[in-house]
Amino acid sequence: MDIECNKHGLTGHYKRADRENGWRCRKCNKERQRVFKTKRKDFLLNMAGGKCIKCGYNKCKDALHFHHLRDKSFELSKRTLAKKTEKEVLEEFKKCILVCANCHAEIHHAELN
Repeated sequence: MDIECNKHGLTGHYKRADRENGWRCRKCNKERQRVFKTKRKDFLLNMAGGKCIKCGYNKCKDALHFHHLRDKSFELSKRTLAKKTEKEVLEEFKKCILVCANCHAEIHHAELN
């Protein structure tokens, strides 16, 4: 349903489940989720030291991955960070180390051989 948004003009909205007469702009919601996921990942990166524990790489946040050492329940990607509770994310975070994409690939290659 198209409704007028103060920020985006006439755009698609969806009915909010938590309110009887509430509607939310789809574009505003997408922006809100992007900011939330980025802040949550930044928080975890800071908790993990902000750099690869193997080589020290820290230039690009998107190139830093959480590698599970045991009992992987779910991946700590931006997509899942938005869907899980803070408690679930922190429990999963405790099972991980922070590595860059290259070191992560080397770890998994070594596990295959």
